Amino acid sequence: MLYRADPYQIDLHLEADREHNRLIITGQLLDVCHPEMACLSFQVTLSNLRGNAVDTATNQFGEFRGEVEDSGDLELSFLGHSGKRIVICFEARSSNPLEPNPAQTPRARRSPTRSKLTQCEFRII
Repeated sequence: MLYRADPYQIDLHLEADREHNRLIITGQLLDVCHPEMACLSFQVTLSNLRGNAVDTATNQFGEFRGEVEDSGDLELSFLGHSGKRIVICFEARSSNPLEPNPAQTPRARRSPTRSKLTQCEFRII
């Protein structure tokens, strides 16, 4: 998935580890105003919005990787050059409108087929 929050472009790959109920997030952060310069050592926070968060940092290529418990939701945030926090929120939504949001369903009653992260919201704080 490719997202843009000017002047940043974020390329994300999300992978579900169903065996361990983990979400593996791999990404690359690029400043489109300076594509020749990687976003080196940017602190990226990944959260499942249920109290599980992990801090990671970009490498010399602007790449980062982290894992969080899969709650059905994901929030990615980092500080931009201007000091403003950029937040990308993903929410799980069921394809069936009559089926409850899995993030709001007690864990023991969740369907074995999880909904995909489908809605996205950008915020610059």
